[in-house]
Amino acid sequence: MTTWGEAVRIVLLESTVHLLDVLDALGRPPQVPAPALRETAHLLAELADPVALVEAATGRATPTVFPVLR
Repeated sequence: MTTWGEAVRIVLLESTVHLLDVLDALGRPPQVPAPALRETAHLLAELADPVALVEAATGRATPTVFPVLR
């Protein structure tokens, strides 16, 4: 069962991703509040395989870990 806290994190992730999509479609810079970006990045990192993420993020492997979500 999903807790309220987890649900809020998922809504924040979805909102942040879609806001970035809209801003890109409008040709605007990605002006998203830093806390929303940070929490979205944390949640995506939690979903990824930790070793694959670290190796991809540090250039030690081809980023096969991405996309984290489909």
